[in-house]
Amino acid sequence: MDNYLIDINYLIYSEYMYNCFPKGTSIEHCDDCIMIKNQEKQFQVTLWNSKIIEFQSFRENVIDYYLHFEFKDFFKANKLFKEFLSFCKRKYNDKIQILVCCTNGYTSTYFTEGLKEYIKAYCQNIHIEACSYTKIEEYVNKYDLILLAPQIHYLHFQYVKYNNVFMIPTNIYATYNYHEALHIIQEKLSKL
Repeated sequence: MDNYLIDINYLIYSEYMYNCFPKGTSIEHCDDCIMIKNQEKQFQVTLWNSKIIEFQSFRENVIDYYLHFEFKDFFKANKLFKEFLSFCKRKYNDKIQILVCCTNGYTSTYFTEGLKEYIKAYCQNIHIEACSYTKIEEYVNKYDLILLAPQIHYLHFQYVKYNNVFMIPTNIYATYNYHEALHIIQEKLSKL
C-alpha cells in the first residue's frame, strides 16, 4: 500500500477505534491519544504521527498491558485492537477460566500445574484446571477455553460443535512447552 493510502487508512482507523469503545465509558479524546477510564483501570490508545499505535492499560499506576506497532493495514491493526478491547472489557478480578482434559486427568494435571506456575510468573489473569474428558459436556459453558490433550485427539470431532474446545499440539503438550501453550491460549481466546 502506498503512503498516501496508509495516511488515509490511518485517519479512518483512528476514528474507527474511538467509536469501538462501549457507550457510557469515560473517554477523553485529544489530538494523539484516547484515554478510557473505569473504576479499576485506565486504558490509553495513542496514535502517533509516525503511524505508530500504542495500547496501554494501567491499574494503580502500574502498566499491566503494553503494545506498540506500526500501522500497515486495517486487518492486522484490527486484530491487535480487538485483543486489547477484550482485555479492557474484563474486570480485573475476572479470571479467564481454562480447562485441560485428558483421558483420566492425570497427565493434564501435571501439565496444568507447570502451566499455572508459568502463568503466575507472567502475571496473566488466568485460572486453569485439569480433569478427565468425561466432564467436558458438564463444563463446556463454565470455561472460556477447553484444551484437549493429544491422547484424546480422536474425541475432538465430538466437540467441534463448541467454539471453545481445541486440541493442544503434541509437541507442546509432551514437552511441557508452557511458553507455546500460553501463546496458543492467547491466540484461541482472541478468536472467541
